[in-house]
Amino acid sequence: MRIATRCGENSLPIYCLGVLLALASRVALQDISDGLPMQIALSLGGILILVIAAMLLNSIKIKPRRQLPHDDTLVHGDPRLMRSGLSQLGLATVRAIHERT
Repeated sequence: MRIATRCGENSLPIYCLGVLLALASRVALQDISDGLPMQIALSLGGILILVIAAMLLNSIKIKPRRQLPHDDTLVHGDPRLMRSGLSQLGLATVRAIHERT
């Protein structure tokens, strides 16, 4: 299941690579051989390439940083945050701590 999860996390690049591999496989089947052994080899090779690509994409993926409220929120105060008891000073403190990490 881990392999399927990795492919799902990178679904768009894996889909695009799969389309290119399907085209290359079609050309190989027409030009080289269209026998059953060749079809099996191309299918297994394509799956292997997609799995390796998903693992590589997952290992180099850059995780986006979480965004805090816009600076206007710190100046004017967000009513939802103000009702929850989080003051402007508290927001500034949270922002300062977040920027250090």
